[in-house]
Amino acid sequence: MVADLPTLKRHFVRALEKLTERETESLRTRVRNSREDTKREVFDGGIRLWADALARCASEYARRFRPFARTGKPKDQQNFAEEQARMGLADFLGVDLSIKPSQWPEPNKVQTFIFEACPTGPILPVWFDVGLTQISVLSTHPPTRLSKDGSAQQIRTVFEAFANHVISELRDAYADDRIELGSPKPKNIKPLPAKNHDLSEMFDHANLRPRQREIAELAWERDMSVKAIAEHLGRHRTTVDESLKSAKKRIDASRQYDRVGKRLAVHLSADDRTGPKREKSRRRRRFQSDRD
Repeated sequence: MVADLPTLKRHFVRALEKLTERETESLRTRVRNSREDTKREVFDGGIRLWADALARCASEYARRFRPFARTGKPKDQQNFAEEQARMGLADFLGVDLSIKPSQWPEPNKVQTFIFEACPTGPILPVWFDVGLTQISVLSTHPPTRLSKDGSAQQIRTVFEAFANHVISELRDAYADDRIELGSPKPKNIKPLPAKNHDLSEMFDHANLRPRQREIAELAWERDMSVKAIAEHLGRHRTTVDESLKSAKKRIDASRQYDRVGKRLAVHLSADDRTGPKREKSRRRRRFQSDRD
């Protein structure tokens, strides 16, 4: 147990530094070992992994900040903890995630991460832009780097994607904490229905958060309704709805880098409240129309 708040803040910064060093080295190696036509895809995936790691670390330390709040009310403690984690992350990155990425000061930790993951000096390599990669194939003197203006634009694009991902992850993590603090205990727990589908491969590749995965498994593998899930977990229907929506977003994002789970897309295109039953209904109507 950390004795005081300043010490805990220092521990938080060291944890952010360690995970950033680890993710930087890992991404640099993966980019170096990947094919030229897949380097940008690999890099974008690495940025997402770093954003995930930062958000998970901030969420973990937010729970540790709670006891240092001035009041004992759970709501006040959580607000204090979130603010401390947010400020610590902003100080570490050297940017305010709440402002537009185009207004971020230079240099900052995100920019440093980009250049250390693909060390090429102040100008990014040509693979950073898929369009330029295609043009270089047709050129008699293919470029080896983007122009300085092009590099700046590409960095701003990465800034925006990074900021959106971290903010989304933090929002989900803080929502998890608030729900755990305020949720009633589930009553009269009924046996769960049997699994009708196995979507574990898709969930693994999307790297769903524990709460998202729990609710997604109940909805899409066991065909449970939102109402049934809410009663089983002792949570509000709105919470279950939001968890399913955020799970969909993560799965959709993962599909940009991996096609695993494509054959199971029907379970995500169906309505949250009905799941695969909606697709079954479509098939039944088509069958009846064919008979007619």
